[in-house]
Amino acid sequence: MSKFELVKTRKISYDLPILIIYNGASGKQANLVPLIETRLKLEKIPFELMPTKKIRDTYHYAKDVDLTKYSLLVAAGGDGSYHEVVNGMLARTDKVKIPVALFPNGSGNDTCTSIGVKNLDDALNYIVNAEVIALDTVRCLIDYDEYSQIPKDKILTNCRHMLINCSLALPAKVANEAVKYKKCCGKNSYAVATL
Repeated sequence: MSKFELVKTRKISYDLPILIIYNGASGKQANLVPLIETRLKLEKIPFELMPTKKIRDTYHYAKDVDLTKYSLLVAAGGDGSYHEVVNGMLARTDKVKIPVALFPNGSGNDTCTSIGVKNLDDALNYIVNAEVIALDTVRCLIDYDEYSQIPKDKILTNCRHMLINCSLALPAKVANEAVKYKKCCGKNSYAVATL
């Protein structure tokens, strides 16, 4: 029998509000806002909601917002939303980082599933308990050997931090093709896109 490493948690405090970057166009497109607002108000956790309006807002909001005003950054959406929020924060010129939480509302939610967050209630429970864990990312540079070589206007396309997987060529093409099938096929959109 193999031994498992215990996941170490640490507590954070909510002296400052949490910022929720909310992608209402992701995967399931269920309106989670009333559920989120009700629970956080009940628990007296201050928060601000920043809804996205267009593609890449999740990336740019996390990259450009003044993170020193917040205690936690929440990505509400699917795997793409989580990916963009984390990449936006890690692309900041001021290098400010704060803990990130995830509210699952995508078609697959593989990232949440991999860390044991099965639904919105699970995610809210972790936030209410103010528990965070360390989670590694894999940095993938495209067409450059060093991060310092990448021009500032190319960071979005040439430096990506992966949360659960990294792929190029066919898997990346399938993921891009699956986007147009997400509304009708949900998690099965990836299988449909391979045909």
